[in-house]
Amino acid sequence: MLELREPAVSGTFYPGSSEKLKEMIEDFFKLAEDRFPPSVSVSPDNVVGGVAPHAGYIYSGLTASVLYRFLADRSEVPEIIAVIGPNHHGYGPEVSVAPFKTWETPFGIVEVDLVSAEELVEKGRARGLDIGFSSEAHLFEHSLEVQLPFLQYIWKGFRILPIVVKYQYPKDMVSLGLSLAEILIERDSLLIASSDMSHYIPHQEAVVRDSRVFPFIETMDWEGLYKVISEYRITACGVGAISAVMVASKHLGATKGKVLDYTTSAMASGDYSRVVGYMSAIFFKE
Repeated sequence: MLELREPAVSGTFYPGSSEKLKEMIEDFFKLAEDRFPPSVSVSPDNVVGGVAPHAGYIYSGLTASVLYRFLADRSEVPEIIAVIGPNHHGYGPEVSVAPFKTWETPFGIVEVDLVSAEELVEKGRARGLDIGFSSEAHLFEHSLEVQLPFLQYIWKGFRILPIVVKYQYPKDMVSLGLSLAEILIERDSLLIASSDMSHYIPHQEAVVRDSRVFPFIETMDWEGLYKVISEYRITACGVGAISAVMVASKHLGATKGKVLDYTTSAMASGDYSRVVGYMSAIFFKE
């Protein structure tokens, strides 16, 4: 195990100073309170898993904040938070677990749950999954890093289980989800899938395409999710991460999902001709 994973996108995807980062998240959280869907009557204590986007904060930070502001009202801090995102750089095995003892952001240090990390690799391999520890897969990857400041802002004392996935084949993501559920079943845990939605298409087209995903999020239908994404060519970069979290959440007792927020990059950029879509969602026990 390596000692520390230093920030790779601090100062670019989000502010590099703790003061400016805190101010930005506080501003987002104030706006997020007005964006909770009126139909959400779920206790945050019943949330097993969630989905958050991972672009630069000026683009996707508000939609991510709707999830994290909702989770902030949880009565107890999760013992371990598994964060699963896409591997944008292509290094390492199909499923790469971070071989670092700690991760750093402008808010300080987060400890990795090393016992769970080793158990996940062992159980994943027993299922035939191409899984292992890879520093290369995590050194420059932003999909997990951008989630950590939000988690550090709302909670202290948790440990993380950082995972990135590469090709995201459905069978592999089911194996990953089952392995996660198996190691977390006796733990006070939370799962976060990191994913953006449609990429680089006109705003209205992104809204129409991405909205086709929502019913499958809310029924926790990972097979339907893959089918609709394939049929309508929805370029959600973390479909595998969402599916793995969905599978794990189901086996940990979640029965329903709820989309909390959706925006596109046009909200920040003003460019409606070529946007990226952002969604936040929860999976919860009834």
